[in-house]
Amino acid sequence: MKDQVKTIERTLAVVNKYLSRKKDNNSSYSNRAFARDLELSPSYVSELLSGKKLIPYKQIEKFISVLDIDQADAAEIKLAYSPDDYIETYKKNTSNKSVMKNWKLNSRKQLNVLRKWYHIPMIDLVTCKNFDGDFANAFNISNEEADIAVDYLEEVGLIAKVEGRYQKTDLKLQFFSKDSRDEFKNYHSQLLEKSLEELEKREEEDYKKRLIISSSVAIDNNKVEYFKKRLSDFMQELSAEMSNDDCNQVYHFGMQFHPLSKDTKEE
Repeated sequence: MKDQVKTIERTLAVVNKYLSRKKDNNSSYSNRAFARDLELSPSYVSELLSGKKLIPYKQIEKFISVLDIDQADAAEIKLAYSPDDYIETYKKNTSNKSVMKNWKLNSRKQLNVLRKWYHIPMIDLVTCKNFDGDFANAFNISNEEADIAVDYLEEVGLIAKVEGRYQKTDLKLQFFSKDSRDEFKNYHSQLLEKSLEELEKREEEDYKKRLIISSSVAIDNNKVEYFKKRLSDFMQELSAEMSNDDCNQVYHFGMQFHPLSKDTKEE
């Protein structure tokens, strides 16, 4: 109960700040109008705003949208809830299902696609309508490496030649495993090496094309699963947005989230 009171206080502090701003900008805007925009009953919203009830986590995105709450304060609201609140809502979130509907979970036999860092980028590059088919030049690999890769990707059914052009057979691919597998470690190691190579490029044009940033933060490690889920959601949603338009280049978008210090609670 004590934790719920704290959650109510944290969420209402933000909600009331933005609701007051909305009312300041529109003198005729009332709590009833707010309830209408939320598509909730006025009496129920009154109980939420008075602190008698906790705003359900599943309603948070609606509050953020209606009040136009900025990212920092939106994060403040979400972090007021427990990891279980978020994860349970995630499982039921229909909007996330719509983002994921075009993703295909790959079979174990296709894990060999992770042997070479350029295999998956090759699959994505064929979706660019102006790609001329020269994989070797596009990824700075040898013609032999490119030919072997194309033969393999065709063999496992990840690309197919249609009317003289290679096409991707599935819109988006996923590779999941509950265990740490050598295939994943090898693949990510290769991509980290590519990131280091990119970081060594000193030309202004190279700098303008990339974004390599990091942050070290002190966290409650009881929320690690919560933050991992948030980061995973963000990556999938942003990847879907990035791939909505016509393409002309393949980019790498990666995240690293791991401990830098020992647990201060460990004995």
